Amino acid sequence: MVKESEIYEHLTNDTTSIEILNLSTRYYNALRRSGIVSIKDLIFLLKRKHLLSVRNLGDIGKQEIIKKLNNYANGASKDTIHQDDIFREEDGLKLDEQKTKPQSKYHILLDDNTPIIALNLPIRPYNALQRHWIISIGDLVSMVEKDLFSVKNMGAVGVNSVLKNLDVYLHDVEENGYSFLEKTVDGPVPLDDVNQSLALMKIKERYWKVLHARSFGKTLAEVAKEIGVTRERVRQIEVFSLQKLFGQIDLLHLYFDFLELHADDLKVSLERETSFDVVAKQTEKISLLYDGEKITSDTIQKTLMLLRFLPKSQKEIEKERWSKIIFKACSIFPYITEHDEVVEKIEHLKEQNRRHTYEELAYEVLHKEREPRHWKFIVERAEALKKRGNFNVAGLYNVLQDKNEVFVRVDAGTYALVEWGLSESEYYTDIVAKILKKERKALSFGTIYQQVKIVREVDKSSLTMLLDLNPRFYKSKASTFGLRAWLPPRHKQTLLTPQSLIEDQKSLLRVENAIKHGYNVEEIIERDK
Repeated sequence: MVKESEIYEHLTNDTTSIEILNLSTRYYNALRRSGIVSIKDLIFLLKRKHLLSVRNLGDIGKQEIIKKLNNYANGASKDTIHQDDIFREEDGLKLDEQKTKPQSKYHILLDDNTPIIALNLPIRPYNALQRHWIISIGDLVSMVEKDLFSVKNMGAVGVNSVLKNLDVYLHDVEENGYSFLEKTVDGPVPLDDVNQSLALMKIKERYWKVLHARSFGKTLAEVAKEIGVTRERVRQIEVFSLQKLFGQIDLLHLYFDFLELHADDLKVSLERETSFDVVAKQTEKISLLYDGEKITSDTIQKTLMLLRFLPKSQKEIEKERWSKIIFKACSIFPYITEHDEVVEKIEHLKEQNRRHTYEELAYEVLHKEREPRHWKFIVERAEALKKRGNFNVAGLYNVLQDKNEVFVRVDAGTYALVEWGLSESEYYTDIVAKILKKERKALSFGTIYQQVKIVREVDKSSLTMLLDLNPRFYKSKASTFGLRAWLPPRHKQTLLTPQSLIEDQKSLLRVENAIKHGYNVEEIIERDK
């Protein structure tokens, strides 16, 4: 049994129109609407088993197509039948018997790859052509020479509009001495005259006003209200104009290359809002060096607007080629948020100018140092960062002490980050209290000093000051030190009370002074009981 793929093998390059199959009108139109115009297109679809994906075809249509295609395949010779050999029933004769058909006046545009958006077509015929995959001028000319009326939703008015605009385009190509057929590697040959290049793009002034408003952050509703149309119409104008501009941007290659070389001369900064008019004047001054020609202010403003829209395009090569000047144009206020580098730098500036908390400053200093630091060092470095308006030393020190989930005290006045896994160092007051509680009696300064040194190194002067001034401890008449929680109330002290449990007068005065300064001595006593 012969496989289906073998039957159609010799038809894979057959450019004959599907008209030769003499299909029913419904199925013929369904194929045409899907862009299937030749035998080879039909074979391509069959091989991939996508025939049923064609809209309005169905199983009956598929069976008819396969049947008639099999008849054609069995009857076709090795030399593929050409479209010119198709028999047209309405003529009653073969085309090869007719006189040679004269060339269309548009034949010089057959290889023109310029997007059809350059024709300024009305929305309806433009969308109809796009749905039919007629993208370029060359595609359109090919369709004109076949049958433009076969395009769905085109209609007589649409066909007349297309032909009229195509005539205008052809006239421009012939009269202006500029042809889109002259191609370089990158596209059409750009002109030295920037004013003329921009004029050739054929964007209406009304459309430029829409682009100007949109590039300055105005909403569709705001622009629609200004020009008296609907929001949808504004959106269509923006999309239409940008497609047209991006499709012909090669016309401005020379000028944009020049601006890229001089981009550093433009004084645009994200740190302060630079207006569009200021940059336009700078660009106008620089442009005087461009072959000595006078580029109008209007042209310069329009080219800057075009550069501001380029981040929205898919032209990655152009965006890389003119990266500096595009960045400068997008940095004009209001900023273009589609430009990644501009957004990144704006976020960086916002972060720098943000009023940071003391916790963030202390964390940043320690994270950078990667080792424990004394609180005075942390304060000094945090203030040098200049990320707060009013800097308060006590505020940062209190954060180091209170934020136990972030910072840990590893030594006297020295702090580290909890995430480093270091253990907290005990305060000297807690060490002394533990020693006294263990001995359960008041101890001499020498005894306390020796036992504290076993736990942590300490200066005698620092320990003396701690025992004298901290209300948690008292000094007895016997010159020993104990916990204040051990002292009996003064009214209960008698001659039989041991000297080690009677507070020295100077120690008593100090604790009274501490109470005056806000120390809650009663709470301290309760904690040690």
